[in-house]
Amino acid sequence: GLHATPLPSVAETKDPGVWSIQTKYFVVDVRVCYAEVPEDVVLDGAPCEGIVLVFDLTDEASFNHLECWQSFLKEHDVEVGICGGNKLDLLGGQVAAATREKYTNWSLDHQLEFCECSALADVFTGSRDTEGVERVVEALGSHTWSGYTKKLSTAALLTPPHVDAAGAAGTRAHAEQEESC
Repeated sequence: GLHATPLPSVAETKDPGVWSIQTKYFVVDVRVCYAEVPEDVVLDGAPCEGIVLVFDLTDEASFNHLECWQSFLKEHDVEVGICGGNKLDLLGGQVAAATREKYTNWSLDHQLEFCECSALADVFTGSRDTEGVERVVEALGSHTWSGYTKKLSTAALLTPPHVDAAGAAGTRAHAEQEESC
């Protein structure tokens, strides 16, 4: 979809298992753990700030496998939680209403957002601002991760260069002169 605000950038770094997330406000490197079961997650004492659980929309057993994550989700108070149903393209862009309700309810019961997507060819229904993989990227970029580095002050982002901090219009020279006094 088209956005007034650009989506954050989420990219792998040279370090295996580390993603760089960049928004217009901050940049942060986030350690990522790929795991099929919770026992494979190694946190090394760090909190688990977010989780993205992915299952295959065309395979009910894949969804049922998510049950093994229940105790992990109860133990860790994740701040960003997504349950992504992948391969929407193989279903013609539609999940049956009863099935969607089941996936949504399970996700909400575990404090996760349910997101239908296709890693190969996202199908957009237009029912919300962002959908699919784009929504996952937006959710990851919307969280203020620990260890982030601010890019600019909020005032600098919101105030045009020719307007002083109080909002009064003036010339750039006038604003610079006031700052130097």
